Amino acid sequence: MGDDGFKVDSAFVRGASTELIDALLVAREIAQKQQPLRDQLISLQKYYSSPFQAGEIVRRSAEAMGALVNLGESIAIALELAARQYEEAERAAEASFFTPGGAASIHAGDDMSTTD
Repeated sequence: MGDDGFKVDSAFVRGASTELIDALLVAREIAQKQQPLRDQLISLQKYYSSPFQAGEIVRRSAEAMGALVNLGESIAIALELAARQYEEAERAAEASFFTPGGAASIHAGDDMSTTD
């Protein structure tokens, strides 16, 4: 199996979490700005039929945006937790590798940069 350059580590996961949070901030702002528009469209419905249709579009998109934000926040939290778990696992592996009797002491003097 070759190295394609793609690597999942704590930095990758944390970066994905940060990008998602940035996108969610924009989504939340859009959702908040839709409410006044929806209210205005509802007030126009008694005079025109097209505001009713526009209001329905705004209502449904606001619901979708809200669901997106809620789900996205859950995913961002999970990504942050995964990044922490990656880091904890790496620290634990390094600690056990370099402890007396660990792999580093067992293979002292071996060239561990090559594999058979």
